[in-house]
Amino acid sequence: MREWGRTAYRNRQAKLRMEGESSKTEASKRMLKVMAPRLGKRVDEFMYTFGGNTQHTTPLFLTFVLDMCPYQIASIALQTLLDHLHFNLPVGRMAYKIGKAFENQARWDKAMEEMHPHKKDLLAFDDRSKAMKLKQFYDYEEERFTLWDSRCKAGLGAWLLETIREETGIWELDFALGRQKDTSRSVSSKRVVDIRTGSNGLMRGKKRHEYLRWRPRMNRLIGTH
Repeated sequence: MREWGRTAYRNRQAKLRMEGESSKTEASKRMLKVMAPRLGKRVDEFMYTFGGNTQHTTPLFLTFVLDMCPYQIASIALQTLLDHLHFNLPVGRMAYKIGKAFENQARWDKAMEEMHPHKKDLLAFDDRSKAMKLKQFYDYEEERFTLWDSRCKAGLGAWLLETIREETGIWELDFALGRQKDTSRSVSSKRVVDIRTGSNGLMRGKKRHEYLRWRPRMNRLIGTH
């Protein structure tokens, strides 16, 4: 699986050199330039280090997106985070939703590749009708995506979630003590944040202590340590 991912990365780089950037990449760069100018570059560097460079072991979750443009990856992750940020979801749940967004994108891309041209008028329907019409195709293709297990999706999302936090400061860990003195950790938006400059402030006291205790667990989930 890892070798397949590295091959996909090399093929994408070769295609990029031959054909140049796609319109989707350009659109993603324009969006990130306004909202998170350094995020795409960080994702690109990580993909090169652990996907294009054979000196490092490729995390399993990364193999699923090595054939994608890093700026599109950053754009999808940021949009998914912003769509769910107001729910204050637990960290693991938010990471899973980000990873799930890439599985959905892969399913959609595969559907577009194999859908008969005469059936592409389905895209003109509203979302509910479109989902109903495509459900049969998705059920048929379910076996193709069995490798996208929950751990891989959570690992992919955790890496991107932490990268977004480091580069933009748009979210922070919110710690709450439960009834049985178990600390729950959720993703919450910061009260004051400049996403363009990446001013993410500092955590002090008990909140910082809890974060430093929890950070190694995220690293293990991502698979980089």
